[in-house]
Amino acid sequence: MTHVPLPHADPRQIGNKQEQNIVHSVAASTQPVAATIDKVLVLIIDRLAGCVMRVRHLLSRFTSLGLGLALLFTADAARAQSQFSAVTSQATGVSAQGNIEAFQNDMIEAVGIGPAGSGATRTLGPAAVGGVRLRSTSHSGFTSTPALFPPATVTYGADIRESTVYAAASMPVPNTMMGGRMRFGVMLGKTFMDIEAKPNSQLLLPLKGQIGSAKVDNTILGASVVWSGAPGYISAAGIFTFGETDMTDKFACCVGDKYKEKHSGFTGSLTAGRVFPLTTDANGLRLDLRGSLGYTNTKGDPFDVSNGAPIAFYDSFNYSTAWVSFAPMLFADIATSGGRVRPYVQASLKHLFNHSNRSQFSGPLILDPGTDYTEGNRVVTVEAGLNASFGNWSLGASIYRENSANYGTTGGKIGATYNFN
Repeated sequence: MTHVPLPHADPRQIGNKQEQNIVHSVAASTQPVAATIDKVLVLIIDRLAGCVMRVRHLLSRFTSLGLGLALLFTADAARAQSQFSAVTSQATGVSAQGNIEAFQNDMIEAVGIGPAGSGATRTLGPAAVGGVRLRSTSHSGFTSTPALFPPATVTYGADIRESTVYAAASMPVPNTMMGGRMRFGVMLGKTFMDIEAKPNSQLLLPLKGQIGSAKVDNTILGASVVWSGAPGYISAAGIFTFGETDMTDKFACCVGDKYKEKHSGFTGSLTAGRVFPLTTDANGLRLDLRGSLGYTNTKGDPFDVSNGAPIAFYDSFNYSTAWVSFAPMLFADIATSGGRVRPYVQASLKHLFNHSNRSQFSGPLILDPGTDYTEGNRVVTVEAGLNASFGNWSLGASIYRENSANYGTTGGKIGATYNFN
């Protein structure tokens, strides 16, 4: 009998096949788990996309990679706060511009020229002035440009609510000077602002109320001098602003990280105008051509934004801009039984130049050249109002609309003047 040898099975081949079967079995059983993990990772990445963007943006501002890693857990909060501080800094600067314009208008009125310069010749004595300014602003955000590692990004927008109350006094110089009348004035006021960050067309999340908010409390001190004569009038004014901003950053923490920033600033303005009659009637329609040149600067003290990081670091802001504006106004006097009523309408075109809104971090081992926050440099304003004079009193009220490429404002002013002459 012939014996046919059976095929001899190699143990190594048997082991390899068993391992392959086990691998295939494990892979098949883990596919649903892997798909679930993928979905969870996609969801997490989507929810944290905004955080990752801002962490990258902040870390790019530091020249030390090791320091950047040390600040990784607090970078998001500081970055969100830094963007939000740009809005509070700009809001304080815009508020100072509005306050100095209102102050100058009141001091010009106290000379006897009127809200836009009526050319009245009556001599007025010492006067007391009080007023309230209100505004509501919707800001769409800035273009943020880090000095290191661009590109530029867009910051969150904000809703701003401002209320300013002020009192002023003016005193005439007894004798004429350079053929005209001169008057000095002083001012004291308080400004309160509530600011709430909000998403915009490029940063859709988080929702409003989940990003951050701030409360600004400012004190205002000002002085002015006005000269009026046959050619027209000239007014120079300056105000000092100082106060603090309390910020709450809700983006990185549901409760909100707290920051307190102290700041101070100066705003100056030089205004000149002349009134042209448009009819032969002395109280008829008149045109006041007014132009201004101004400058404002607000500087914030460095404040701690490290939030318990291994190395403390600080943020500070500096907002400054110069402007030139042209503001023609039409008005007329309407005589009444006890005085006069003066309706007016005014348009203003303001151009900002040498504009700077800059954030800069500081601290041990930090070399940060800063980040610039830019916006549109043209502002258009339309205002309509009514002033009434009877006896020693003058009352006025107005509403206005102001627009630029980055924000829109609706506001109003009311005021009263008592002349002691």
